[in-house]
Amino acid sequence: MLRAYGEDLPDRSIESMFALWENSSAVETYRPMDRAVVVLANQVLAGDIGSRQMALSPRHAREHGLIIQSLHLGRQLAWVRMNTGDWLALVIIEAHTADEVNSLTMTLWLQRHQFMLARPHGLGPLLSTS
Repeated sequence: MLRAYGEDLPDRSIESMFALWENSSAVETYRPMDRAVVVLANQVLAGDIGSRQMALSPRHAREHGLIIQSLHLGRQLAWVRMNTGDWLALVIIEAHTADEVNSLTMTLWLQRHQFMLARPHGLGPLLSTS
């Protein structure tokens, strides 16, 4: 079962990543936040993501492989400004294997077109929670 990250997020590594970060007095370069987002996995990962290529996959891969949805729920934890002026989003997602035996947390650095805000009450894209 896939689920979005909640309060059980292991944030020690994220906190330590920015523990010594200081924003310049001239420009903001780090903006912490915590909000639900939807990662557009086709924009982020090369190859075919989601169920489209499922029938062509080896049976054991379908039964035990890591699942990353085309629209994958996650949490944005920060914006970081690059020296070009563009912002990168720090986003984490949780992915499980098809048999739900294993899971992992992926830390992604995304451009703004690679994710969108998750909308409550069905106002955003249709998302599978199972």
